Amino acid sequence: MIGAGAAALGIAGLGAGSTVIASDHSGLAFAEVNAEDEYVVIENTGDEGFDLSGYWMEFEHGQNVSQAREFPDGAVVEAGETLTVASGAEDVDDADVTFDYDRGVINNDGSDTMAILEPDEETVVVTSDESTSDESGEGDDGESGDEETDDRNVEEENTITITVVDEETGDPIEGAEVTGVIHLPGPAEDYFEIETNSEGVAETTSPAVYHEIEVSADGYYDGNATADLEEGDKSVTVELQPESDDGDDEESDETDSSDETDDTGSEGSGDGDETDEDDGTEEENAADEDC
Repeated sequence: MIGAGAAALGIAGLGAGSTVIASDHSGLAFAEVNAEDEYVVIENTGDEGFDLSGYWMEFEHGQNVSQAREFPDGAVVEAGETLTVASGAEDVDDADVTFDYDRGVINNDGSDTMAILEPDEETVVVTSDESTSDESGEGDDGESGDEETDDRNVEEENTITITVVDEETGDPIEGAEVTGVIHLPGPAEDYFEIETNSEGVAETTSPAVYHEIEVSADGYYDGNATADLEEGDKSVTVELQPESDDGDDEESDETDSSDETDDTGSEGSGDGDETDEDDGTEEENAADEDC
C-alpha cells in the first residue's frame, strides 16, 4: 500500500460543513467505473453524509500490485449524493477528488475491482464487484462472469536485475536512473523507478509480466531494454553510449585551420624575403658592371 503520507492532487468543492457524518457505511456503493476516462463515481444511498477522509481508494483490489491512494480531508459523500474520484491519468473536469497517477490504472476489459478501504488499509468498506456487477452475477451464456481474461500472473513476483555499463569501456555506471514500465493484464500499466549502485546494478521485485526498461545517466545517451519475468528471475545489461563532445571537436578543427593559415602566411613572407634578396643581388651586379 501507499504510505500514509500520500496525498491527492486536488479536491474540489468538498467540505464537511454542518453535515451529519454517518458511522455506518452500508449506504456506500460504486455507481460507475469509467475505465476509458479513468474515474469512478461513489454514491451514498444512506440518510447521512459519510466522511471518507483518511479512507483509501484502491483501483486494483485483490492484486499484488499497489494502486491505492488516501482520500484527502474533506472528502465527504453527502446523503443521496455522489462523489466523482479520478485517478489523475486523464483530465476529468467535474471530478471532486483527483489523485496523482499519470498512467492508466483501470483496465478497459473490466477485470479490475475497485474498493474503498478503512484507514487501517485492510478492512474493505465496499467493492465495485458488490456495486456494479450484473445482478445475476452471470454472463450472457449463464456461466460465471469471473472468467480468466489474461494468463499472466500478476500475483507472482520475480526479481529483475539491471546492470548499466559504459558501452566503450565496460565500466559500471553508478547513479543511473532506471525506469521500468510494467505491462499488466489488459491495457493498464504500473512502473518502478530505481537507481544503480557503485557496481552499476539496480534490483527490484516485480510482477511476472512483460517490462520495458529505460535508463538515463549524466554524460550518456539514454538506453533501453525489455524483460519478461513470466519464466522467473531476469537479469539484463544495458550499455550506454557516452555523449560526444562536439564543441571540443569544433574548437580543435578551428585551431588546426588557424595553424595552417599561420604556416601559409609565414611561407609567403619567406618567399618575399627571397625575392628581395634576389633583387638586391641584381642591383649589385649592375653596379659592378658600371665600374
